[in-house]
Amino acid sequence: GPNRTITARISTNSIDRYNTCFDVRGCDLKAYQGNKVVLWEHGKDLVNRGSLPIGKNVWIPVDRGSVPKLIAKTQFKKDNFSQQLFEAYRDNEMSGWSISALPSDFGKPTDQEIRSRPELADVEMVFRKFELCEYSAVAVPGNAECLTEDELRSLASVISRGIPVP
Repeated sequence: GPNRTITARISTNSIDRYNTCFDVRGCDLKAYQGNKVVLWEHGKDLVNRGSLPIGKNVWIPVDRGSVPKLIAKTQFKKDNFSQQLFEAYRDNEMSGWSISALPSDFGKPTDQEIRSRPELADVEMVFRKFELCEYSAVAVPGNAECLTEDELRSLASVISRGIPVP
């Protein structure tokens, strides 16, 4: 992309590998709009990058259409590490993205949710409303630590999820 930019689908309403579902229609971007950082591996790769951003978000609309999704355009920084990542995405050597979110409304799927989407019947948790904290380029989408049920019950938990991008 021009100016080291990549546009990607960073979250969808599909059931993830943790058997949970983020309803992206309930994504709150207000806080994120004030600090539009993009990280590498959620800032957990202390050897290569730490919490220093690899880029910034250019735009991030919530598509609340028939197939809800979160689309983001990222401009990568000019340092060597960020430039290498940009080239890997540009050349389709990498395609994974992941969000970090603070959920405010979540629980087992309701009867109404299951009626409209029968595949939710066996889902552990539906995240109906959440605040986007950051999103990250990741080597393996969804490679975050599984959360215990106790952590899921805590509203203060930040949940990181990976969504593969085609």
